[in-house]
Amino acid sequence: ILIHQKEKLCENNGDNPLTHRLLEIYFHLLQSNQSESIKIKVLISFRHLINHTSNIFLNGHSLLCSNLCLELLKCFDSKFKSIRYESCVVLYLLLRKNYEQTRMKSINRV
Repeated sequence: ILIHQKEKLCENNGDNPLTHRLLEIYFHLLQSNQSESIKIKVLISFRHLINHTSNIFLNGHSLLCSNLCLELLKCFDSKFKSIRYESCVVLYLLLRKNYEQTRMKSINRV
């Protein structure tokens, strides 16, 4: 979806129905009792989303960013090493993008 709908996802800094619906599905899959492979795919999808459209999470959407951080921290408690690893990668990427966006002065948004 990212390749074909990137412009629509980034409209209004991510404040549009398509982005809200996509993130709602991702969060639901992370919160529900899914298989290891599905959770890993969702975390990889979050990683690609942050990598290519970080403004969705960092431009005035502190609730969205905080929800993502909360879900990632919950994934740290998984019994599967792969889920813990992927959630660490996504959290690191989110923090790094935030640091780069604030012109390497602070990480006050996350």
